[in-house]
Amino acid sequence: MFFVHGNCNGAAGVACKTMGKLILRQKLVTDQAKNFHAVEVDARKIDSSLAKRYKLKVSPSLVFVDCTGKVVTVLPGKPSAKQVAAVMKAVSVRNAKVRKAKKKPVS
Repeated sequence: MFFVHGNCNGAAGVACKTMGKLILRQKLVTDQAKNFHAVEVDARKIDSSLAKRYKLKVSPSLVFVDCTGKVVTVLPGKPSAKQVAAVMKAVSVRNAKVRKAKKKPVS
């Protein structure tokens, strides 16, 4: 999970601060966080090709990548803790299925 933010002024600045200080620290989210590696990314240091690859259009954004490196979901702006937790749960389920499929012996 990438928390992309930076260069936030005005309403975007409020969204960045709210995301980092309130939403990502709510119990709904922290309960799911044990299954994730969270990385903060400074949006000002992302070039256009990387932004395109990770489907970034707004700062702040949360980018969820599965265990194969595929972008699963991007939550732009200021989603609710409930939305973030639901996406985290879905990504965890997806990753468990991918890992299980990779462990199956080839016959």
